[in-house]
Amino acid sequence: MMKKLMTLLVAVMMVFTMTNRVHAETGDPETATVTVVLPSEMDGENTTNETYTAYLILNATETAELYNQSPIAEGDEGITYYTTAAKAAVLGTYFTFADGNVGGSAVKVLTAHSLTSGGDQEQAQALLAIAKANSFTSTSLTANTAGTEFSATLPLGFYVIESSLGSYVVALTTDMKVAQKNVYPSFTKEFTNTNDKYVAIGDTVEYTIKVTVPETVNKVITITDTLDAGLTYNNDASGASATVNGQVITFTIPASAAGSDVTITYSAHVEETVTYTGAYKNTAHLKYSNYQTKDVELTSKTNKIELLKYDGADTNKKPLPGAVFELRLNGTALTLVGSGASYRLADAEETGVTQFTTVDSGNIVIDGLDSDVSYQFVEISAPEGYNALTADAVPASAPATTNDTVVEVANNTGTVLPSTGGIGTTIFHVAGALLVLGAGIVLISKKRANNN
Repeated sequence: MMKKLMTLLVAVMMVFTMTNRVHAETGDPETATVTVVLPSEMDGENTTNETYTAYLILNATETAELYNQSPIAEGDEGITYYTTAAKAAVLGTYFTFADGNVGGSAVKVLTAHSLTSGGDQEQAQALLAIAKANSFTSTSLTANTAGTEFSATLPLGFYVIESSLGSYVVALTTDMKVAQKNVYPSFTKEFTNTNDKYVAIGDTVEYTIKVTVPETVNKVITITDTLDAGLTYNNDASGASATVNGQVITFTIPASAAGSDVTITYSAHVEETVTYTGAYKNTAHLKYSNYQTKDVELTSKTNKIELLKYDGADTNKKPLPGAVFELRLNGTALTLVGSGASYRLADAEETGVTQFTTVDSGNIVIDGLDSDVSYQFVEISAPEGYNALTADAVPASAPATTNDTVVEVANNTGTVLPSTGGIGTTIFHVAGALLVLGAGIVLISKKRANNN
């Protein structure tokens, strides 16, 4: 029965990767080394700050007389578990002892227990509380350089191991490696809308954070989320309480969320900044006790379009000044901020212009645009001496890959012949033909009259 119990207790939080009893390298038959191995997924930057402390609940020996007790774990046949009379008195809720003798000293030896498999995690915590309240012997496990393993060589015994992650386990020391299960919280952060990877100034970016909270969590979890200067939090978080300090949002998940999945959503407004670069970064990390994850970073990007206006007869395509354009989205002229050859999309509260004029100093550059939408350049008026465009709008997009696309638009001089249904000079040709026809009719009429 004891064997079954301890196996269940260990299974709550740990998985034994080696359970055969092998004594420590010192050769001492009464000691063994226990090593807690953190999982590879536990990639936090501060794992060396974790703490593991082993509290000795029951001593164990191979050399004493057996007292008709069941083994605690596989391979423990021949082990006697015992303790002092004082400790036996406070452990009476869970263990039954009888008088015995180990090494010539009178002790209390374990003969039975009243622990149940249904509440092993709760009982493990209760044993830990007893150990702390009564100053049971404790030993800190030492981390390796990488912070991926914690170990200690201890007297044989039955231990409760406390982790700073909030996990409590019962283990028997027998030179074993114990794999720490995922008892720490984990999280993911994503764009709520996948197309928010590319945005325009004035857009709203929505984020979703998902936190997995293990049943063993007994402390507050925090998510620290830092926004770039060009992102403004919209104070619309749901799923967890949020406090704001400048560009830093701290989400708090209480210990009462243990055993659940928590989803946090919130949004931020995309703004122009003095140091506008077109990239809006957002980083977040989770902290629980001494454990902190690495930062998860999401970046939203804006992009740009260039407009080259040139003389259609110029093979060098030198920029042609004087053409007036609008940049439109779904037929609506967009408001721009800037002058000369440089513009960007205006935010909602900004005052700007909807029309701009080409210059001879270079291409017109418009920044702050979304790569996921299609824009149109519409020429309002051509440069003096040039014909207007025959097309109503020139399509344009800001590519996500190159962050730079040049839309070339040519203007020509001279007479525009109708080639796409435009009226052009047709009306004059028709009028001339009618005049000639009319003159012919008059001449014929006069000739007939003279003949009469």
